[in-house]
Amino acid sequence: MSISMMNSFFPSYANQVFEINPEKVGVILSLYSLFGALISVFTAWLCSWKGKVPILAIGLVLVATGTFGFGFGETTLFFSVMRSIQGIGHSMGTVAGVSLILSNMFNSEAALGLLQLTGGVASVFGSLIGGALFKRFGFKLTFFVLTAFPLVGLCVLILVISCYGKSWAIFDQIKKKDDHTTFPRSMFSTTLCLGCLAAFGAVFILGFLGPTAEPHLKRSISWSSLGIGLIQTVPGGFFILTAVLVDKLSAKIGRKSVICLGCFLLGIALAATGPPPFFIPLIHHVSVSLTIIFASLLIFGVAAALVVVPLIPFVQSTVQGKPEDTSNALASIFQMSLASGGFFGPFLAGFILVNLPQVSEMTCDSAFVKDLGCQSGYPYASLIIGGIMVMISVLLWTFLPNPAKRDDYATLEHSDNEEPGLIVGQDLPSQALNPQYASQKI
Repeated sequence: MSISMMNSFFPSYANQVFEINPEKVGVILSLYSLFGALISVFTAWLCSWKGKVPILAIGLVLVATGTFGFGFGETTLFFSVMRSIQGIGHSMGTVAGVSLILSNMFNSEAALGLLQLTGGVASVFGSLIGGALFKRFGFKLTFFVLTAFPLVGLCVLILVISCYGKSWAIFDQIKKKDDHTTFPRSMFSTTLCLGCLAAFGAVFILGFLGPTAEPHLKRSISWSSLGIGLIQTVPGGFFILTAVLVDKLSAKIGRKSVICLGCFLLGIALAATGPPPFFIPLIHHVSVSLTIIFASLLIFGVAAALVVVPLIPFVQSTVQGKPEDTSNALASIFQMSLASGGFFGPFLAGFILVNLPQVSEMTCDSAFVKDLGCQSGYPYASLIIGGIMVMISVLLWTFLPNPAKRDDYATLEHSDNEEPGLIVGQDLPSQALNPQYASQKI
């Protein structure tokens, strides 16, 4: 929440008050993803060395530090340092949090869906709340308020551990260090590489849309900034709704089918937002443009959830070794893929648009977009990137394994005279919800 809030006002404010040009603002914002990607691999080692919970707490502290310091910035260098600290903290917190879910939650896909749901809520309402706070309190005080969000998360973490750490065995486990190898060789496979490719592609598209969606929508439907901001909440809203249902859909048709369908729809939706240059002459009314864009953004939000939510559980279910042996590494590698896509998407967006053929946007009103002009390379860019994502979906369908349907990662193996224990992914007996039972069995 504290990260998405600043995106609604910082770019224009930095340019007007601190005279930081848009190119430098783009660099400042992209450092968040760059340093998040760089620190991801080291975070897996830190989680194995010091434990997941301490690293999660450190990540929250760093996010709070970077957000608070941002309010005192006046130069490009200072903003860059604070933004980098935010990225490092977010990456550490994400890796540690996802690793906790993978190694301890009995239904990791549902838990990851809930995690993505809260992230979607933050992305949908973050920009709107951030803009309102900035208008009401100004620049510095707004960042002081934003600092409260990671600090509240830290307080909740401390409260949960202090309340349940002694009576609930799962928290006794997650505070311990891991004695296993950080990156076991058995986990590296074609499945892992293709999973990282899908994660990178999905977030690359999101990063590409960041600096390009607003001017494209203004050209296409001639709406004000407020209207554009509202329509941009459509993907986040449908992402939230879909994330809740992904677990049930995966149980019916399998995770592989869900992921491949998501990648395919993601590519189609992006290409349709252009739309492809050969369709533009057929569009003569702004209502048609609005319908196409709304439908594309709706499908985009649904598709993003279909890719992101089941991807990590699917890869973990196919790697060799026990799930708890790979949780740190998987969380780290996927966070690096996501952060890399988030960095290269906006970084390459300008280069892509400038060097592709320029065509007139659909139903563009040149009087409304005087500064932007009606010519843009967006229709070609969205078509090419969307086509690449469709090809990725074909690769995934062809080369990803299709494991037998099962509730989760592992099956229980035990001797006839040995009482079964609990294992990640196994359906729990009803009495397992009792803390005393859990402490005896885990």
